[in-house]
Amino acid sequence: MAHARLANGGSPTRRKYLAEKGIVLTPRHKGQRLNHGRLLLAGGAVVTFVAAPLVMLSAASGVASNAVTTPSSVAPPAPTGPAALSSSPRVLTMRQVQLMEARLVLHRQAAAKAAAHARIRAAIALAEAQAARAQALANAHAAAVRQAQEAAAAIAARPATHHHSAPHKAARSGSHHRVGLATYYYWHSGQCASPWLPHGTTVTIRNNATGATARCVVTDTQGNIPGHIIDLDPSVFTKLASLSAGAVGVTISW
Repeated sequence: MAHARLANGGSPTRRKYLAEKGIVLTPRHKGQRLNHGRLLLAGGAVVTFVAAPLVMLSAASGVASNAVTTPSSVAPPAPTGPAALSSSPRVLTMRQVQLMEARLVLHRQAAAKAAAHARIRAAIALAEAQAARAQALANAHAAAVRQAQEAAAAIAARPATHHHSAPHKAARSGSHHRVGLATYYYWHSGQCASPWLPHGTTVTIRNNATGATARCVVTDTQGNIPGHIIDLDPSVFTKLASLSAGAVGVTISW
């Protein structure tokens, strides 16, 4: 029995220590010790079976998060600069779209301004050409007026000649003379206009500077302009001078 108690109560030293402390091992205490050990084993098993899956899940989620956030696990960044233009299309932000639209508007405004400047330069060149042509016509007109005045003065200085014989024949052969300016306007070929001559009168025109002559028939009435005595059709005027002259000093006879 002593050996059994020793086996049940532990070593003699342990038993003596417990006796000094006033602790007596009874079958109840021994049962509690066994129950405590079993509970500890059961708790450890429960913790193992419950905590192990949780640890595995947490480890799996950590691996997944590392796979998402680790730069080495994601695709390489898209190229920038000129290489981006040659690669796949990129997605533009609203700010970039607005900047592109602003640049397009500025480009269109610059093109419109350049076109307007070109039109202005063309208009200025045309106006200068017209002014030069008008000046040339004015100079030619002034020269023709001077020639007509000089011719009129020369004719007035000549002594008067009287034809006593056959006055009607002299009149029919062109005894009437007048000095002035001849101009042209677009009328019927071979015809002309005069401020005072009746329609149907045949007139001979002579260029005072070159001596060239032409003939026409009066079929229209010209406005009474000082110094202008006859208005010719271009087909008649070109026999006396170039159309670019505009006006020429002449002597008409009828």
